Amino acid sequence: VQFPFFAGSVDAPVGPVSLAASTDVLMVGGSSSSAVVDLLVEAETCDGGPASSASLRVRSTKGRILELDDGGAVVSTGSGLQVELGDDGSASVAVSVIDEVTAGTTSVHVGTVDGSSSGSISLAVSGDIQGPAVVEVSPSGHFTGTTSFIDVEFSEPMLWVDDLLPPGTYLDLTAEDGRSIDIADVLWMAGSRKVRILLEAPLDLSSDVVTLDLFDELRDVAGNRLDGDLDGVAGGTWSRDIGALMTTAPDVTDCWVSTGWFRPDGDPGPGIEAEQVWLDMIAEDSSSWWQVDVMTGRGERIARHLRPRVRALDGSFVFDGRGPTGEVLPPGLYVLSARALDDDGNHGDACEASVVISQLVGR
Repeated sequence: VQFPFFAGSVDAPVGPVSLAASTDVLMVGGSSSSAVVDLLVEAETCDGGPASSASLRVRSTKGRILELDDGGAVVSTGSGLQVELGDDGSASVAVSVIDEVTAGTTSVHVGTVDGSSSGSISLAVSGDIQGPAVVEVSPSGHFTGTTSFIDVEFSEPMLWVDDLLPPGTYLDLTAEDGRSIDIADVLWMAGSRKVRILLEAPLDLSSDVVTLDLFDELRDVAGNRLDGDLDGVAGGTWSRDIGALMTTAPDVTDCWVSTGWFRPDGDPGPGIEAEQVWLDMIAEDSSSWWQVDVMTGRGERIARHLRPRVRALDGSFVFDGRGPTGEVLPPGLYVLSARALDDDGNHGDACEASVVISQLVGR
């Protein structure tokens, strides 16, 4: 059996920090009463007495900790948010998710910088007002082989529909002459994050092109329509040609980040204290989109972001250290992989840059 071990000076907070929440569930985009939680924070010294007038750092992985200007009890230090305990060794910390758009979990971490005292609490965040997006289709764009199925991956779990086959309702697959391609079945996979479109007969695309349309009657589990046109607003048809197409996507020849280490803890500052990292990219030719994958150091994709190209050859992407549902990722190494995409979804070679997320509490 392993037990946590804490060590610190006599008058400083030592040992576990106790956190008690006024509610177990927060609601995104709701009223202040449903989107804000009050946390009672209590810490003790080494002899078991209250850690009177002590200072603790605090951060949340989702939502915003309210500072003094917002009616909270937390102050900025430039290197992390800080709460001052009262004479009884306690303080109140408020966390708001009113500006969030996705459900998930917020974890609040409190402790000393030297690790002599720490505590955490996790709360459910309910509600979702962001439309789902298509993340990947395979095969897609330039493809000159034969396939008997097409896989579609969405950005989040989708609302299960037993029959996706009615024409013009959820999806259509058509040939260049406008005739419909016969679909045998559509199967849900990966917890309804993916669908597999099974064709009645193998499709030879060595010299032909088909068009896959996904309509916004497709919804996520919260009922938000598909963001098919990628404008950030639910609604719109997603359309992609597949087959004997030209590929015009250039390689990304160079990329770099504004800092190799950063600390997204809710208290912005220079250098490592930055809340976000800029990824700058240069491609050898023009294209339609930038695609940036956020990956673990082992190459596992965490999130995919698509941004329209604004300038001909160069562009930038802001990485805020968060995953697909808005939570700050755990401390560690992450890889940003940038590609240039043409209108058919073809891409050239990627350029990768790495960045490390660091934290003072909740490490």
